[in-house]
Amino acid sequence: MLDKRAKWIWINDNADGEEYAFFKENFEFRGKKTTVKIVAETDFILYVNKKRVAFGQFAGFKNLKYFEEFDITNFCTVGQNSLEITVRYEGVNSFTHIEDGAGVIFTVSDDELLAYSGTHTLCGYDNRYLQHNRRF
Repeated sequence: MLDKRAKWIWINDNADGEEYAFFKENFEFRGKKTTVKIVAETDFILYVNKKRVAFGQFAGFKNLKYFEEFDITNFCTVGQNSLEITVRYEGVNSFTHIEDGAGVIFTVSDDELLAYSGTHTLCGYDNRYLQHNRRF
């Protein structure tokens, strides 16, 4: 279960298909086992301190989302660390995806909550990708 302080977020209120966004949070690593829980719409890439940790396409249903959990301990150094997530929003229904809106929700925690998604999260278009270029 995700901490209730984490919120489903996106870069704007009117997402369009084939939109790529980045989200960034800093957190204090205290030398304990640290994990990220994430739910993203449609695909995501997770980075810690600029190193790719995980990526995936997220399964789920409109009213039932499944989170993935990743141990990021070995990617962290004691002190300030950065978590970055790139999310691709497909924006269409297909045989592998149910369209239900753009977004991401995440938490970073050891035995306490260290960071979480919310209105405070730095975000914007990820300009490493061509925006709104529909594949079909």
